[in-house]
Amino acid sequence: IIGSSVATKRDESDKNFYKWLRPLISVVLVIITIFFGAFGPAYGRNKLTTNLGLEQNPVSAEELFNTSIIISSEANKVIGEVDFDVSGASIMPYDYKTLVSKVNEAFDKYADDADYISHFKSNPKAIALSKPMTYTHISGVYTFMTGESNVNTNYPDFLMPFTMAHEMAHQRGIAREDEANFVAFLVCIGSDDPYIRYSGYANMANYLNSALSKASSDMYKEFIVYYLPGELTKEFVAYSEFFDKYRDSTASEVTGTVNNVFLQSQGQSAGTKSYGLVVDLAVAYYK
Repeated sequence: IIGSSVATKRDESDKNFYKWLRPLISVVLVIITIFFGAFGPAYGRNKLTTNLGLEQNPVSAEELFNTSIIISSEANKVIGEVDFDVSGASIMPYDYKTLVSKVNEAFDKYADDADYISHFKSNPKAIALSKPMTYTHISGVYTFMTGESNVNTNYPDFLMPFTMAHEMAHQRGIAREDEANFVAFLVCIGSDDPYIRYSGYANMANYLNSALSKASSDMYKEFIVYYLPGELTKEFVAYSEFFDKYRDSTASEVTGTVNNVFLQSQGQSAGTKSYGLVVDLAVAYYK
């Protein structure tokens, strides 16, 4: 656009303007072509409910409450194998490279019984500018132009295995955000590694807590007091404190709007709220 404007000042003819604009238009068309050829068709595949044989119906507060209890109970079984720091945040007991290997192993294990997930190794990349990217509220991204999954390593440890599995689910053709979240959950809880299982349960508990608090404040309070493990409470408090300095940012408003429009354009009418619709799949799965 800048090149076209400069060219117009030199020569006011429309022909010169469009001559300089053509490369930009070509780049945009190439990106669109790659998207519709490489990732767009994945939005038209069978839904995850079909692949898993689930019946998905509107979810009641009581169903959210019951599912939250199940998830918390399962999380409690693995919490004893997880270490926490003084702030209450859990500590991943290995480095990023080891995590990549372990999540790949978990996907291989999951793919043995899932005919809609392929067996192949991938190398999710740690985002170099993870800290500034946190202001966009993006914990990971799938780059359809290169087929790469990318992970924001500035986020708390408990988010990283789940985020990595989410982006790797996109790599394997799971396009819808709620479905990628649920595949990530299933992959994580099926892992042989206790911390990855903990990440799966902790992230699902976080989604369910948010949904339950909106559906019924009384049930939410009862769940928090009597059923949510203290370790998860501290994990979520530590996460909230970490996120405080990133919470209100112009970057997050811009990226949120763009992502919302993109998701709606691909048939996900809930837009960015579709990430949270994973709770509907969790309720249907445990029913």
